Amino acid sequence: MTPEQRRWYREEWEKVQLAVMPATHFSGQLHLKGVRNFSVYELMCKGTGLLYLNEPALKKLQYMRDLLNKPMILTSAFRSPEHNEAIGGAVNSMHMLANAFDVSLIGHDAEHVEKIARRVGFTGIGRYPSQKFIHVDDRPWSETFGAKTWH
Repeated sequence: MTPEQRRWYREEWEKVQLAVMPATHFSGQLHLKGVRNFSVYELMCKGTGLLYLNEPALKKLQYMRDLLNKPMILTSAFRSPEHNEAIGGAVNSMHMLANAFDVSLIGHDAEHVEKIARRVGFTGIGRYPSQKFIHVDDRPWSETFGAKTWH
C-alpha cells in the first residue's frame, strides 16, 4: 500500500471500530433498503460473531447477485482483527472494513462473475481458481491480485 492508501485504510478502520457490534443485535435478515439476499449470519465474522455493515459495499454485492440471477455463497465477509489474524488474512484486509466478500464459484463461471463484479463497481478483485472463489472489494483504487487468469 502507498502512504495515501494506508492513511485511507486507517481512517476507515476508525469508523469501523466505533460501529462494530455483536450479530445477535440483529434478527437474522437485514433491513437495508435494496439488500434482500444476504443474512446477518453470512455477513458476520465467523470467528467472533461480530458484525459491521458497510452499506455501499452491500448494495454492490446485491446488484452483483441480481445481475448474476443466481444465488451466491459467501465464504467470508466482515472479519474482526482477531479472526483475520487467526486465519492468516492480510494485515490491511478489506474484510476488516466490511467492504470485501469472498464468493464461492461453485455453479458459476469465474470469468463471468469477475466481469459482473467489475461492472457493479468492485475495484479489488482476487482470483483464486484452485480454491474456487473470487474476492471482491470496494477499495478506492483498482487492484487485481491472486492468479493472473482463471485457467
